[in-house]
Parts: sequence; C-alpha cells; structure tokens
Amino acid sequence: MKNINIKLLGIIAVMGIIMFFLGKGYINQSKNYSRLEKSFIAANQEIQFYKSKNGQMIAKTSVLELKASEVGKIYPDVEKEEKNMKIKPGRMKIYSETGTEQQKEIKPPLTDTIIVIKHDTIKTKGFNYTDTWTRIKGIVLNDSMNVNYSSIDTVISILHKGDRIHPWLWIFSKRKIEQAILNKNPNTKIIYNRTIKIE
Repeated sequence: MKNINIKLLGIIAVMGIIMFFLGKGYINQSKNYSRLEKSFIAANQEIQFYKSKNGQMIAKTSVLELKASEVGKIYPDVEKEEKNMKIKPGRMKIYSETGTEQQKEIKPPLTDTIIVIKHDTIKTKGFNYTDTWTRIKGIVLNDSMNVNYSSIDTVISILHKGDRIHPWLWIFSKRKIEQAILNKNPNTKIIYNRTIKIE
C-alpha cells in the first residue's frame, strides 16, 4: 500500500512537471504569435501624420518587434545592410530607415552673368536662389545649363510608448511602441518608414 502511494505521488509529480512545461510552452507560443501578429499589422500600416505644437508635420508609425533570427528571414535587405555596415549578427538592437522626398517650386529670375573660361570672358544668363534650407545656383551656356543644388535637413526620431493595443481594456492593455519622425525642412515629405526593434 505504501509503495502504491509513493508510485502514485511520483506519477502525479511527473505529470505536474510535464503540465508545467507544457503550460509554459503554450504561454510562450501565444506571446510569440501575438508579437508576430502585431508586427505584421505594423508592417502593413500606412504612415500617419499629425502637426506639432509649432505647426510642423510629424510622421507616426508603429514599430515592428522581431527576434534577431526572424529579421533576415522576413527582411533580407535589412540583414544585407547590417553586413554592409560591418555590424556583427545579433548585435543590432533597433533598425530604422526613412524615405523622404523634396518638393519645392522656385522661379528665380534670369540675370546677366559674366564668367571666365580659360582667360576668355563670356556674358551669359544665370540664376541664384537661397533660403534657409535650399541653395540653387545656375548658369546658361549656349544650349545647356550648369546647375549647383544643395539642400539641408535635420531629422528627429523618437521611439515611445504610443496608443494602447486594445483601448477598451484601458490600463489593462499594453501600449504599442511607436516612432515619431520630424524633419525640420518644410520642403521634405516623409514617404516611407520602417523600424524594427530586435529582441
């Protein structure tokens, strides 16, 4: 009788350990599935825009959360950039890329300009435009144009806890990680952004 009770206790203990590890595995798989689902939704979201206090446009995107082993499988171009930048695999913590486009219409007046080419003086037409962000200078030579163009911008990026995943759950719902991107040049528009947080 005593041996049966010991065997029964042993079987119950083994079953308890098995149930513990199965439960732990299930919880981990559930968290993993939820994380991948959120990342998939974030990857397919459009960029949202809102205005800062001083009227500048800010782009807002959700951040993808992936494991280091998943990054190369889902985004091989990210892994290629990591290798190109000589960063050892597994050391990257956050990857972010932002695409921008500059648009500005300018109508500078043509002015008479004198240039010197190999000790010859040539009278031609030229233009010059400068503002805080853009500098364009050009001259017309016969049937062609020689243009110098430069533009500057400052991009500020902040990762922060954003909206709740399930707002109806109030404080019981986690906040998703979002990225706010501000470019100072008003002629620059953010057209693309992808940010990956590597776990």
